[in-house]
Amino acid sequence: MPSLPAWVAAFVAMAGCVLAPSLAATATRSVGEAERVRALVPAADGRLWVVRELGLALFDGRRSQPVDEPGAPRGEIRALARTAAGTVWVGAQSPARIWRRDSADDAFRAMALPPDIDAVRAIAADERTLWVGTASGLFVRTGEGPWRRYGVPEGLPGQDVRALFLGPGGTVWIGTSQGLATWRDEAVATLWTGDEVHAIEASTEGTVFVATEHQGLRAWRAGALRATTPPWSLDPTVRARLRRLRSTAREGA
Repeated sequence: MPSLPAWVAAFVAMAGCVLAPSLAATATRSVGEAERVRALVPAADGRLWVVRELGLALFDGRRSQPVDEPGAPRGEIRALARTAAGTVWVGAQSPARIWRRDSADDAFRAMALPPDIDAVRAIAADERTLWVGTASGLFVRTGEGPWRRYGVPEGLPGQDVRALFLGPGGTVWIGTSQGLATWRDEAVATLWTGDEVHAIEASTEGTVFVATEHQGLRAWRAGALRATTPPWSLDPTVRARLRRLRSTAREGA
């Protein structure tokens, strides 16, 4: 996914925190179905791949069409990613499964997974490497090579990986149940501990925004995760929109 302007990146990251239920409700109204939208990425034909509570669908701006072809992803789907070349990855946490659909294909293919993968929660991918965030750690595979597992002993702040973001230069940002880390050159480094990380996004200016469970939206700047005032905070129109979204989230809780 391309880098975003700072205010958009921050808003997207915040969607994984206090705004998640309300943004899901907004998307649900657009799709016209009474279920939560959990993730979405653009499709090659201009539509959106959408992960709903009832499964994977394609949304054309007015209607959503369930993906019910033979071999389509099934189960409790939580993870969705798309590479620059158009490969779509889908992950389910119960049972733990991963599917791949190349840009030239018209069908999904299930992947064989290590037996110790438990509950797929997040996926990041480029054309060579696949990163999978699970309840039992980070799993990484390059090409057709073996899977490698990273957990707390290898440097993660928490075993349960909740969010992944593929940044510039091959650095993967990792959100866990206990904090923030990065993966680079087959090594993991913890950057910050103290809270659960739900979502990660970056801006074109290089700022990485992190949505946390109890400490709200934070930004990685000058080697530290700092409290941040969202760039839209002075815009009264956006402030009103945020208030409506939070109100919808509370009503739907």
